[in-house]
Parts: sequence; structure tokens; C-alpha cells
Amino acid sequence: MIPGADVVVIGAGSAGCLVAARASDDPARTVLLLESGPAGPLGSDGEIGVLPVGPGAARAVEYPARLMRDRSPTVVRRGTGVGGSGAINGAYFVRAPDADFAAWPATWTARDVAPWFRRIERDLDVSSPRHGDAGPIPVSRVPLHDLAPVSARFLAAAADTGMPYVADMNDGGRDGVGTVPMNAVNGVRVSTSSACLAPVAGRPNLTVRTGVRVDRILFQRNRVHGVVVRDGEAEYVVAAGEVVLCAGAVESPLALTRSGIGEPETLRGSGFPVVTDLPGVGSGLSDHPEVLVPYAADGLRPGTALLEVCGEWHGYEMRPYTAGFDRFIPGSGPGDACVGVSLMASDARGVVRSSGGRAVIEYDYLRSARDRQRLREGAAHAVEILRRAGLGVPPGPVDDTWVRERLATSQHASGTCRMGEAGDPHAVVDPAGKVHGVDGLHVVDGSILPVVPSRGPHATVVMVAARLAESLFGAGA
Repeated sequence: MIPGADVVVIGAGSAGCLVAARASDDPARTVLLLESGPAGPLGSDGEIGVLPVGPGAARAVEYPARLMRDRSPTVVRRGTGVGGSGAINGAYFVRAPDADFAAWPATWTARDVAPWFRRIERDLDVSSPRHGDAGPIPVSRVPLHDLAPVSARFLAAAADTGMPYVADMNDGGRDGVGTVPMNAVNGVRVSTSSACLAPVAGRPNLTVRTGVRVDRILFQRNRVHGVVVRDGEAEYVVAAGEVVLCAGAVESPLALTRSGIGEPETLRGSGFPVVTDLPGVGSGLSDHPEVLVPYAADGLRPGTALLEVCGEWHGYEMRPYTAGFDRFIPGSGPGDACVGVSLMASDARGVVRSSGGRAVIEYDYLRSARDRQRLREGAAHAVEILRRAGLGVPPGPVDDTWVRERLATSQHASGTCRMGEAGDPHAVVDPAGKVHGVDGLHVVDGSILPVVPSRGPHATVVMVAARLAESLFGAGA
């Protein structure tokens, strides 16, 4: 059995580790952090040159997914265990551009979030009013003189196509090409697990339990009073004064659905009672469709990051991965080195739903003619950069068929419990993360972002978690 707590945090990913740590700042408040995956080594997140997300990896969970309606299902993997995806990914830590926040609620303007981006970071390379120097997350970049050959050649060739060099990719979101800010120091990844949770893990008022699954959240008169936990074969109720759901853009909407929060017809059809009618639960999924453009790889020294430089241009991002994914992901099998071309503001909106008790992700990519055109343009631009860099040119014209054959996803799922005001029919939480229609329940993770940021979402999710943790518990990052 697990004792109850004043605050129960569900999910120990990038948001959950920070939220639990901040909630426990008050020694009079008991905090319980529940995680379905393994504990992992608190205080060390491993080298950025290894992404332990291959088949059978203990720190990754597989989900069936369909990228397009007429395409066979595939599998995507997301991080599990303490630290979540932030403890096992490529350490890309790029802020959402200022312009993105025009689509967020009125209290989330670029001016509002700027202090929180500064508070979460300790930028080791750039000193400016836009950056923090005392936050928990270190941010660094590979020096230009130390770049892998493909990174250096891509940088120079991109400039030849008219892309300006951007010295700081976290300076508001300007277009150009530059080195990638990473949450890493000396080649070692630093997640909120090691930066925020590990330093306070010994607090007597904070309990971390791994290997347990929260089945559903319980309510009395629309007020949270506990969670149902499955621990091996046992199932029991854990009392909770408040619940903060931080299970991520895939698992958070499913936890709400099992708890009776969602679209009523869907809930009844699945045998769940209707606690509150929120049709936005699980819908509005947004991500970055990605086309993989192969190139001829050079040799690579041990410890090299998966991605050292990237280019932002006309709404797409070009990622020259420094080698094939088999070099970085144990057990993934052979694969070409490639440049990933991602559409950073796609028209596609998908869903996360449950089928037979398992999550199924449907992205619904490439239905928009505009998306197809922009991906063709981005891929053609990448091919031209590869040609100028002497890295080989993939065969065939860059047409819709070419794009479809090379389509993947960036695995940046967002928006499945998106925030919005009470009058927004598709909003699941208010701008403070509180779930509409119930009391004592908040969602704080990538699922509440109104739409996937036009950069990778990790830094933005950590910023959101830090800001909401203070509003909930009165403790700063």
C-alpha cells in the first residue's frame, strides 16, 4: 500500500519531476510522485551520444501509431521512468519563438513567459538579458571548432543558400542556421530528474514510487479525493488532497478518459461514468511531420550528439543528424544518415485514443495541400544544401510520392488537453492548468500546450511547468 498525500503528482517526466520538487518545498505539505516506469539513476541522465529508446528498452514505451489515414500503422516510442523523454532524448533545448505565444491565452504572452525561460536555465555560453545564469537546467552548444564534419559542412552550405548564421537559436526565434542549445554539460544530458528532483529526493515529505500505474482519478461531487493505483496484481485507492497530472501528451488524456472526463458519448461507449463533459480530451493532437532526406555520412567520434546544428527557414526546420540512428539508438537496426526536414506549423490535427486498453496515436498528416507543398519545398532545400556540401544527393524528384515514402514524425506530441478559457469548447484546462468542471485537478505537461511550438517542445514544457508550479505551490524555480 501507498500512503496518501496532500499532493499526488502523476508522471515523473520533464514536468512531473519539477512539479513534485517544487510542491515539496513546503515541509508541511506531503507530496507523492507516482511513475509507471523504472526509477532510473537519479542524478545522472547519461551521455547525449546514446538514446536508450530502441526495441525492448526499459526507458521507452511503444505506442501503435498511424501517420496518415491510408498508411499502415507504425510504432512510436516515448520515454518512461523518472525523467521521462527528457532523460533519454537528444538534449535539444530550443525555446518556442516569441511569435508562437500569440496563439496562447492572454496571460501567456512572450513578455509573460520570458522571465520563466530565464529562470529555468543556466546558459553556459551566452550572456544577455534574455538568458538566465542561475537556473537548474544548464544549456550549452557545441563550439564551432569542435563540430562533427557533417555539421560543419551543412552549416557552411546552408549559408551558401542564403540562410544567415544565428549565434543564439534561443534569441526570439529568428530564421537562420546555427548551433543547437542543449540541456547538457560536457556531453552528459541534464533533465529535470537530475537537476530538480535528485537534489530534494531525501526530503521526508516527498515520496517517489516507480513501477506503479494510476488507473483513474476519483471524485466526490466533482472534487478530487484520490487515485486508483495498480501495483503489480494489487489495486487500491490512494487518498489525495490535490492531483497534478503530468503523464504527457499521450497518457494524460487517457487518464482523464478513464476518470470520466471527456466527450460523453465516447466515455459511455467505453463504459466510463461521465464526470464532466470536455470533448477536447485526446483531440487536437499536433506534432511536427518530418521527412528524412538521406546523405552520405562521414566518420564520427564517440560521444557526438545526434544533432549539433539546425536550420530554421520559412516554417520548416532542417536537422542534419550526425549519423544514422543505429549509431545512437541501441537495437534500432541499420539505417541511413539523414537530414530531418520538419514542418514546424502543420495544419494536421490528430487524436490520441484508447483501443483495447492501449493508447493509439493518429497523426493524420499530409491531408493539407499546403503542408505537402511546404514539405516538398523544405526537402528540396535540404537536397540543395547536401549537394553544395558534397554529402550526396538522394535519387528522384522531390514530389508528393517522394515525401510520403520518407515521412516520419518528430515525436513532439502536444495539445491533447490544451489550455483555454472556459468559453472555449475544445479547451480541457484553464490558463492555470486547472481542469474545467472539476476541483483539485490540474494538468501540467506538453498536453496542455495550445499547439506544438514551432521548435522542439522540451524547453517550453519545462518553462510551463516552472510557472504553473509557482502558481500552484508558491515556490519558484
